[in-house]
Amino acid sequence: EKALAIFTESSDLLKDDRMKNHVLSSALTQWASDQPQAAVEWMNRNASRFPDLINDEAKRAVISGAASKDFGLAFQLAAELKLPGDDSLLPIMVRAAVTPEKQKELLAEIRKQAAGMADGKEAAEFAQKGVASLFSQVSQSGYEKTMEWLQSANLSEQETNGIAVDIQYHRTKADTGKWLNWIGGRNDSRTMQDVTRNLVRDWTRNDYKAAGEWLAAAPAGPNKEVAVISYAETVAPYDSDVAAQWAETLTGERRVDALKRIYSALKSKDPAAAGDFAKSRGLSED
Repeated sequence: EKALAIFTESSDLLKDDRMKNHVLSSALTQWASDQPQAAVEWMNRNASRFPDLINDEAKRAVISGAASKDFGLAFQLAAELKLPGDDSLLPIMVRAAVTPEKQKELLAEIRKQAAGMADGKEAAEFAQKGVASLFSQVSQSGYEKTMEWLQSANLSEQETNGIAVDIQYHRTKADTGKWLNWIGGRNDSRTMQDVTRNLVRDWTRNDYKAAGEWLAAAPAGPNKEVAVISYAETVAPYDSDVAAQWAETLTGERRVDALKRIYSALKSKDPAAAGDFAKSRGLSED
């Protein structure tokens, strides 16, 4: 509060608008973390005096501070301050959820906010975005911690599909096999298949041996079939024989799909070898 009082008296000394924004935002965030309503009142009193500085950035600073104190109040203030309907609000909330307890509080508040929305579609989209944003933060703590959170979160199938898209190799790394096993225990939706396909592809590119070992031990099922196709397609340009061996573990349309993908991947590197492969498997070269 004292810092802002000094600012209002001598802001003309700060010639650089970027510096002014930084000073103002930092002070508002700190003040709002202790007295959010007082910070909002200060903004309202000075809005006409500093129209270029008391902007959306300053409003987000207040919300950021308020979120560290009370998520429900932070959402309330965001509505009062009429922040634009962009995607910045949820990340602000998520950054304040720095402990498992705060993460649990935020999840409950996200669901509460969604429940209070009149538009069912809008509510569902908000809840899904909120859960996905929170999961993105939680997943940085590692597989085991994330599993603990998921068990306590009791996500719906729709919410689970919403977070799945954020399960990417740059996050999973050494725990990729564990994540693939977890995905294999979920529903066989297109979302889950896409996540499996992308994870296996990126894992294979970075460590084909580890990916192959996981694949050999993975239990039979739709998830493994998708993984086999992705693995075969990825290794095909480098070892078409290994790729074909994996494809032959499949049956029906999945087997044909795998062989076609191997052919396409091989064709970009060695057209002649790809032609021989197609002939030996009875595939069209079109």
